[in-house]
Amino acid sequence: MKPKNTEGPFNFDGREVYFDLEKSEFWDSKTDSYLDHEIGLVLIDLYFGHQKAPLGPKK
Repeated sequence: MKPKNTEGPFNFDGREVYFDLEKSEFWDSKTDSYLDHEIGLVLIDLYFGHQKAPLGPKK
């Protein structure tokens, strides 16, 4: 089930993904799970610009 507070859908590798505004992570509608953190950082940079991508490991 898609998280409530999201933006999207965005296309990633032929799949629809949504950006969860509360968790700052991408949710994959096909697998019903969040994407790996490193992939999420790449997508944030791609769709929102590099200033929004946090630097460093996930806390």
